[in-house]
Amino acid sequence: MNRVHSNLFLRRVLLANASFSTFSAAVLIAGGAWLAPLLGIAFGILAGVGIGLLVFAAGLWRAARAREFDRGEVRKALAADVAWVVASVVLLVWNPSPLTAAGWWGVAVVADLVAVFAALQLYGLYRDGRRRAEA
Repeated sequence: MNRVHSNLFLRRVLLANASFSTFSAAVLIAGGAWLAPLLGIAFGILAGVGIGLLVFAAGLWRAARAREFDRGEVRKALAADVAWVVASVVLLVWNPSPLTAAGWWGVAVVADLVAVFAALQLYGLYRDGRRRAEA
């Protein structure tokens, strides 16, 4: 069985993640020209990340709004969030571009928020697995 049946906690976490991703995408795309010099990240990179976040958010919305959603979809979102955090840490440690202080803190804070979403998704999957084992 690979389905999560009416797991409200996971649904809410995915919707919150989708909302945050959509908001972040809008900020990066609409405000990218203004943010680029403030953060020390090229506008093209910000816009590209924003477009990628819109695609990610659309997948989260679709998965969360489905009557029954697939545990595999939750795992994909979890993997994407973990990849985001790892990439952020690499960026902060390696720092190939001249990130400003605001850019460094921006990347760090967003990585922390994404890590929280990943932890909540992992907890939701764990909780669902226990519920299935008890049934």
